[in-house]
Amino acid sequence: MQMLKRKSGITLVALIITIIILLILAGVSLSFVFNGGILDKSQQTVNEYQNASQKEQDLLDQIDKYIENELGEMNTDDNVEQIEGNITDLVKPGDYVEYNPTVIDKNGTPVDSDKLTYTSPIGTIPTTEGEMITHGNGNSSQTFTANNTTRWRVLDVDKSSGKVELISEYPIQTDEGKNFILEGGIGYLYASEELSRICSIYGYGYGADTSMEISYSVGGPEDELITGKIQNTGARSITIEDINKKENLSEDDILNLEPNYNRTDILTDEVYYPSLKSTNTVFAGQSNNIALNDKIKDFYKHIHYYYSTKIENIELKNMLFNGYYWLNSYWTDTHSKIVYIGLRRVEGTAVGGGRLCNATSSNLYPNTNSDNCIRPVVSLKANIQVINDKNSEHTWILK
Repeated sequence: MQMLKRKSGITLVALIITIIILLILAGVSLSFVFNGGILDKSQQTVNEYQNASQKEQDLLDQIDKYIENELGEMNTDDNVEQIEGNITDLVKPGDYVEYNPTVIDKNGTPVDSDKLTYTSPIGTIPTTEGEMITHGNGNSSQTFTANNTTRWRVLDVDKSSGKVELISEYPIQTDEGKNFILEGGIGYLYASEELSRICSIYGYGYGADTSMEISYSVGGPEDELITGKIQNTGARSITIEDINKKENLSEDDILNLEPNYNRTDILTDEVYYPSLKSTNTVFAGQSNNIALNDKIKDFYKHIHYYYSTKIENIELKNMLFNGYYWLNSYWTDTHSKIVYIGLRRVEGTAVGGGRLCNATSSNLYPNTNSDNCIRPVVSLKANIQVINDKNSEHTWILK
């Protein structure tokens, strides 16, 4: 019994000692926790994690912003620096220019409506010898009206004069959506005037050089040269010279492409010819046949020729050879007993001629040519200022 009490006493003392040791350890632990130990370390770790997370998020935000600004917006060119200055220093052939032929200033003041439309008449047939026929196309009444939906591209840049010429992006049809028809003697004699008058309606807009005069001539080889002018318009019709300039074609090039070019010895018979005066009313613009004097030979020497484009600039080539349209340039194709008379034109990927008359020793036969549209060229004021709008086609805006 005494031994049992001793064991119980020893156990109780041990228990008490154990409790005291645990209390001491607990006190030390609490002191460590609350006096800069575990809690401080834990808080520091939390702070460091939060800082790292914030830095990571900031980096991700920067990457997103970079992608958005430098890559995501690249397709709309918003990352391109806005450029402005003299037009001849900035643009090149094929560039788009925002030109509106229907307004005269940046405030949108409209051009007089009568300047924006032209109706090409049929023309009239002479009834007495010496009476002049009236201008027209020889076929029908055809109306064109300028609008702001036509897009314009740079045709030529002349740094010496400071001028730039624009051309309609595509050939233009009538208001009814039809091609411009020329026919017979009247269509031939007045083709230059009709094309000039039609194209002039596009030359009154803001930025156009309205100090210009557009000249044209009418008549046949035996007529006195009659010229006319259209005042205060900056627009004209495209010509064979415009095409050849871009092609960089010389006379030798043309001779190589068409061996019969400039040959007049092919024509052996007298032929009829179109004239402003007539003693024969079988068909308007017809005159009696005549001998092949030097004047007539000179008139008929510019015969038909085709050529493949030499333009290296693919964009420029596609811009010029993109359909059928009239050139304000006369054309003849000479054979031994017949002459085809008409107007030059672009025919898809080549330059050829549209027949308006067949001249023979017995008559002048009319042809109707309805395959072609018009192509106006607008001259801008010298050294006009432009600014780019940074869109995907780099359109230049006139300042």
